[in-house]
Amino acid sequence: IGLEGLTSFLEEAVLMGDDDEEIELEHEITLDTDVKKDPRVKLMSLHASKGLEFELVFIVGVEEDNMPHFRADKKEEREEERRLMYVGITRAKTDLHLVWKQWRGMSKYKISLDPSRYLNDFPQGAIKIVARTDQERLAIVNKIQAAS
Repeated sequence: IGLEGLTSFLEEAVLMGDDDEEIELEHEITLDTDVKKDPRVKLMSLHASKGLEFELVFIVGVEEDNMPHFRADKKEEREEERRLMYVGITRAKTDLHLVWKQWRGMSKYKISLDPSRYLNDFPQGAIKIVARTDQERLAIVNKIQAAS
């Protein structure tokens, strides 16, 4: 769809409106990177992924206060968030990458982030933690275990 279409989508893709009501994303982006080989990148919300399957899936933002969302304060709402993450996970046919940030912010105003408590739902050893050092990887594993 080109850079103009991507920019337009991102401008419209808001999670919260001015009146603080949630807005459902109804857009999907398909970017053709090589017309001959036809690989595509699809960017969509977890809601929009229901019923679809892909060889490779990246789910980003798998951190506390994002998944589950900080506004999901009732048990039923947190369980719905868990089901939604399950929907995303089961879209992957062969490869699944769950991505979270350790820090958010800029310069000296960084906020430490914890991995989502939902990562504890995976059997031990099912998740391969990729980090720069063994010490960093161990710290991430400890954060995941403590996130329950």
